[in-house]
Amino acid sequence: MPECHNREFPAHAFLMMLVNDNPGIGQKELCEHLHLAPSTVTRFVDALVHKGYLTRLTEGKASKVYATKEGENLRKPIEDAWKSFHQRYAQVLGLKGGDKLTAMIDEASNRLSNQA
Repeated sequence: MPECHNREFPAHAFLMMLVNDNPGIGQKELCEHLHLAPSTVTRFVDALVHKGYLTRLTEGKASKVYATKEGENLRKPIEDAWKSFHQRYAQVLGLKGGDKLTAMIDEASNRLSNQA
């Protein structure tokens, strides 16, 4: 997985979580969930395929994305990274502030998803 200091790490992590939770997800769906341009999602998928975390299978005209075993094994480290991130910003904002920020991010994500 990309190093944590890489600016694309959160998007790569979200992409991996989506693919792990939705095996065979299409690129269009990835774009909708991530709110990213198709070219950006293609670049991210290409990078993760190259690293051995994802694979693409063509089904008719559609290209479906699946996690490899190595990609499936990233689920726990990604979850641990998000928990660590939450703990760090909760230290800055306080536990209530950290929880409030998480709730606001979740709400914003849900609203954006409903617009797609």
